[in-house]
Amino acid sequence: METQRLKKHITPQSKIGDIGEALVAKVMGCTVSDNPYDTTKDMVQNITGLTVEVKTQLRFWMKDSFTIHISQLPKCTNVDKLVFVDYGLSGHCRLYLCNNRTNYTLYNYNTMAAFPVTDMVLIADFETPRALEMCKLTETKYKSSLNDNKLYENKRT
Repeated sequence: METQRLKKHITPQSKIGDIGEALVAKVMGCTVSDNPYDTTKDMVQNITGLTVEVKTQLRFWMKDSFTIHISQLPKCTNVDKLVFVDYGLSGHCRLYLCNNRTNYTLYNYNTMAAFPVTDMVLIADFETPRALEMCKLTETKYKSSLNDNKLYENKRT
């Protein structure tokens, strides 16, 4: 499943975001918003009509959190569901539903908000070639964060 937005990308980050949205839409049965600049949601769940915002990124291991820029706080706190997509070199994607969107920590001169993973539920964990595609597109100085193979060592034996 591809979103219509996957055809045109300004940055590698926008492509990573679209891949994450396509994965969430498939797993959760959602229709992605036609407007890539929708200020209220990324998608709507087909059966329930609930609004969903998706953030595709590596986990911030130092804070065991997923982070957003504070400019995204209104959108992330006003939707019905906030989902973070985590990926890594294992080839797995993990979808986390953030249950408590009022519990976040501001950092980096109050420009970023960190939502702790302890306030989230893992709703899906699956292997997909899209995970490795996102790893190749990732521009981070913390490349070691991509190595999530330890999560799956016991599952392979």
